[in-house]
Amino acid sequence: MLDPNNDFNAPCYDDTFRRNYVFDEEFGNVEHYFIELDYYIMREAYKSRRKQPLDLDIKYFDDGGDGEPIFRDVSEEEKSLLETRGYVVLEEHIDIGASDFGDIYHVTEVYGYEPKDANGNPFEFVKYESMLVNSHGWVKIDGTEFGDKYEKADFDIKTGHLRVIFTKDNPLFVGDTLILKKSWAKTPNLTGSSIGAKCLFQPTSVSWVSTELKDGIDEIHCAYVPVTSGTLIPDESAPTSLDSGFFYYHATTPNGWYKVGDFKVTKGGAMSVVRPHRKRSSSQILTLVKKITTLSIKEPILEESHKPRNLDGTIAEEFSHLTTPSVEEHLTKLKENAYVRI
Repeated sequence: MLDPNNDFNAPCYDDTFRRNYVFDEEFGNVEHYFIELDYYIMREAYKSRRKQPLDLDIKYFDDGGDGEPIFRDVSEEEKSLLETRGYVVLEEHIDIGASDFGDIYHVTEVYGYEPKDANGNPFEFVKYESMLVNSHGWVKIDGTEFGDKYEKADFDIKTGHLRVIFTKDNPLFVGDTLILKKSWAKTPNLTGSSIGAKCLFQPTSVSWVSTELKDGIDEIHCAYVPVTSGTLIPDESAPTSLDSGFFYYHATTPNGWYKVGDFKVTKGGAMSVVRPHRKRSSSQILTLVKKITTLSIKEPILEESHKPRNLDGTIAEEFSHLTTPSVEEHLTKLKENAYVRI
């Protein structure tokens, strides 16, 4: 029912307002705050006031008509601040137990706004916390279409590994895939003639890296990889297998001939090590996360998660040159500390 005296058929405000420091507990910020007002109204007269602006000249209810403005004790400085912020009703909490008959609602209005900084941009509430985050995997093609090349490599008989020399500008890492290529301008066969040949060894991966001293002075960066077998391809002749014993033989007999089918293979020849791609496996790591929160009363536009997608739009297992974003774009975002949603 409506109030026959017409007192509670419109919002009848209390003579008080409260500053609601909603950002204090989580962000430790008391500069920005919401406002709360209470009013009473007949149940049948109630209508939601959501998104209605805050009226700083509103008076509290007095049935004698002598109500004064609720914000009369606010300084001019704060009043100007409240006007600038543009408060609107964001929430309404209704207490239906205001009277024994339930005819009067006790309504608490919460007025909020979009916090801005001095330049008018969304104010950023910053918080740091530890979080278990996903570190996506990626496969990156290095250098040219043929990959990154490393020209200096030799077999280390003490470790049974190929030692590859690299520079800081072109580093190698544990787990990197490498392919050894070797070629000979002239390789004698058992009949006495000689022809050119090349050999492509099976892919291998870096076991460990180290920094060593050359002549006790200069630092050299080394990557150690297991040797593998390969395929010897003579010019105008059928390919044949070349096992990893080739490396051991020439480490102990550098001037000898290693028999491979109908050929005698020397230690010499041009050799290069190629890294066709780099790969990083996905994982989860505990890391320090900078959490930035901004508020808006408008409908949010959700950003696409920073996840790799295949050409057909489906989620990929890892970043590569065939995904969107590509692995290069992904690594650039990480390097620039750009937002990466997880």
